[in-house]
Amino acid sequence: MNMFQYAKRIEREQKTTPKILLDAAEEAMPQVEYRRSFLCAAVAEGLYLYVAKTLSSDHQRVRMEKRNNRFSLLHEALNVRERNESYPTHPPSYDMVKLLLDYGASPNATSGEVGTSPWLAFMSRALNHTRDGQERWGRQAGLDYSEAKRLAALLVSKGADVEDSEKGRSAVYELFNPQDAEYILSQAPSALDQRFESMLGF
Repeated sequence: MNMFQYAKRIEREQKTTPKILLDAAEEAMPQVEYRRSFLCAAVAEGLYLYVAKTLSSDHQRVRMEKRNNRFSLLHEALNVRERNESYPTHPPSYDMVKLLLDYGASPNATSGEVGTSPWLAFMSRALNHTRDGQERWGRQAGLDYSEAKRLAALLVSKGADVEDSEKGRSAVYELFNPQDAEYILSQAPSALDQRFESMLGF
């Protein structure tokens, strides 16, 4: 059992996080691999309580991490950081994705060496599974239809650009039934909401 697995077990069983231990580990090892920070790894490992406490004490961390890593925190949370690999064996975490979005992560922002936004990477991975004749969203991913719908609606509600390329609006209709696609697209913020959030720096 490695450190992240140990911390995940503590979070699951004790509903708390060994933050002192993890902070010490981050100080000793800020980069767990080339251009992948300790916090990126924590997001990918699903350490929700640790990530939440870390971001609550440093509201600019999401933006800082975007500049310093090959993949954004949101790419990590959506499990789409490796574009050429098969879909991960564990599904994206709705709670982790929402946490990052609430702290200012953008579903449209590219990061480091990634030329595809988290939103488009997420939809592209799903489309590839559909076009390959596999079960929609991938049996191995463990992400069922209702959870996929929740994630897509969440990303759209936080400004995902559904008009950007063929993997936007048309992908939503391809992946979901018409009623659910309309619901997902209806979650898009109004132009007034977007201007207001832009003024606030979100």
